[in-house]
Amino acid sequence: MSEMVDIIRTRKAWVLVTVLLVMTGVSIYSFTATDRFKARALMSVEAPPGKASTSIDPLERIQEQIRVVHEVLFSESVFKPVVEEFHLMNKSATSPQRGLEEIRSQVKIEPLGESAFYIGFEGTERTQVADVSNRFAELLSARTSARREKRSERETAVIDSEVDRLRNQMAVLDGRIQQYKQSAVEELPERADANLKVLDGIDTQLREANANIDLEEAARAGALAEISDLDKQGSLFIETPAPKSANVEKLETLKSDLAKLKARGYTRAMPQVSALEAEINTVQAQVDKEKPATPTRTPSQSQLRITALKAEVETRDRRLASLRQQRTALTGRLADSRQRVNSLPRHEYVLGTLQRDYDIAKTQYEAQLVKQTAARQTAEIEKLDNNMVFRIAEPAKPPLDPYAPNRLRIALIGMGVALALGIALVFLVEQFDSSFRDVEELQGKTGLSVLTMVPRIKHLKRKKRKTLPAELAAQGISVRPVDGVVALVDPKSVPAEQYQILATRFRRIAKPTGGLVVMVTSSAGGEGKTLTSVNLAASLAASGAKVLLIDADLRRPRVHDYLGLHASHDQGLAGLLQDPTGDLSKYAIQVGGLTVLPGKSAVHNPLHFLASSKVPTVLERLRSQFQFIVVDSPPMLPLADGMVLGSLVDRIVVVVRARQTTYAVLQRALESLDSAKVAGVILNDVDMKHSRYAYVYRYYENTYLRGA
Repeated sequence: MSEMVDIIRTRKAWVLVTVLLVMTGVSIYSFTATDRFKARALMSVEAPPGKASTSIDPLERIQEQIRVVHEVLFSESVFKPVVEEFHLMNKSATSPQRGLEEIRSQVKIEPLGESAFYIGFEGTERTQVADVSNRFAELLSARTSARREKRSERETAVIDSEVDRLRNQMAVLDGRIQQYKQSAVEELPERADANLKVLDGIDTQLREANANIDLEEAARAGALAEISDLDKQGSLFIETPAPKSANVEKLETLKSDLAKLKARGYTRAMPQVSALEAEINTVQAQVDKEKPATPTRTPSQSQLRITALKAEVETRDRRLASLRQQRTALTGRLADSRQRVNSLPRHEYVLGTLQRDYDIAKTQYEAQLVKQTAARQTAEIEKLDNNMVFRIAEPAKPPLDPYAPNRLRIALIGMGVALALGIALVFLVEQFDSSFRDVEELQGKTGLSVLTMVPRIKHLKRKKRKTLPAELAAQGISVRPVDGVVALVDPKSVPAEQYQILATRFRRIAKPTGGLVVMVTSSAGGEGKTLTSVNLAASLAASGAKVLLIDADLRRPRVHDYLGLHASHDQGLAGLLQDPTGDLSKYAIQVGGLTVLPGKSAVHNPLHFLASSKVPTVLERLRSQFQFIVVDSPPMLPLADGMVLGSLVDRIVVVVRARQTTYAVLQRALESLDSAKVAGVILNDVDMKHSRYAYVYRYYENTYLRGA
């Protein structure tokens, strides 16, 4: 709950502006709205002479009276004459019917019980509303008098007969329409898109079937041609010699052994040779008795290919037969589908004629129904009116005051709506706000170190302003800085202490030889970088260190404005860059213990100055003369000046303004900097009064500052 209150308090300007705008509109509406008046005539309800009142429930009787009054007042014979007599029709109405509806809404009937009610009228003219109310009351009283004409039963019968005839005619026409639709259910206009899709689908299938037939026929012809070529080549079989029998192989072995023996010099007289020859003769006799083996014939590769091709031809013949059968079926379906599509205009014409006749009969039927209802209502009114008489008990008088608009109620409602809208707008803006509210949120989103958190700087009190010149003179300062330079004008304040914390951080990392160059920049303008630069430099100088503050924002120099300096055009960084070896005192101004290189006016082509080779030379010279050099840089976006300066300094400090700097802008600026040089960020302009650290700062102010 406290967080919600803090959000509303922080963005109270949104609520106030919303309330102001809404209340302005409400006020304009309230005082420009036309005054509306209301007059009422009191009517009494009596039973006609000679008729006793019926014993029915009082509530039902009142409802019946109101119904009768409505039917009488809004009937053609009463309502329109009154509208024409008093010229009530609004000329700006979009249609006569709409104008009559608006006038009906201005007529008010308010029951007071079983025997009385009010007839009222609302309008913009004081006298007219009374006259219209009285006129309606007179006509209502006249309609309930004894002088009435009976409704013609013949007219009612004629209307009833015409209604029956038209009803029968509509039934006949509807039956013909339905019968025609059933007879051509697939060819109706509402099936046109579907039929066209079917036609396209069949046509596509037919083209695919023809293409497949062509492919199959081409493949079949190729196979037949290959078979013919292979037949012409011949050599369809390969003859393989029959395998040798065991006796033949044995005979060949014996003959081989005999030849070897003879080769070694053996003769026929030797027993080995004679035995071997006898065995050869025996085996030879057995071989001669055997039946000669038939050589084996095997198909060649050509014959195998021919067999495969013939099987392929048979398969393709079957496939071609199936595809041709499919093509024949698709051709028939295509013809049927085209017939359905081509018959569409004829069906549209026939159905259009039947539907037109049906619509004419329906229009006539509805008109007769209206007449029938009016005739029955009139007869019922006359019947009911015979049971009650309305008399004017008290005529309407012109009202003294308007009843609308109720300006007080409108103002109260407007105030409530404005507050609700403003609060809703605040939470909507808060939901989409990506700026940083506190240190935790900044560290959590960026992961950067927060060097210090500077609270919102207030203006000096009147008592402090009176003693300030003397305090500055005691510090050797002859100028009058703005209230935001708290390090000089209010050094004991909480913001000044935060700048001292920041200065202490840099004293710790400074080298003994000095010359630490710190650049202060921000993502965009208006985040407090220049004020931070001035306060940081003044805080560093407060300890006695030699500090130089350089206004390097050559496009929009502001340091001299914050310190109240009157610098010449030759002074400042631009002048020193034109004379790098010149006397520094010609271009700098002393403010107490702080040396300032101001900037008087914008420099033409500042990037040329900052990117020149003289800048590193000048900085090296200044490092040897000062312990700390604070450089007020231009914003990082969308300028390139900050990137040039960032490459020349030792440390970079990025100023982030609470509830202004967005995450995307800060991230873009950090991408342009050397992350190794970024010392951290400073969260500026924090609302400490409503932060979680509020009690710490209140304690400091109450304990240390009040007694100072």
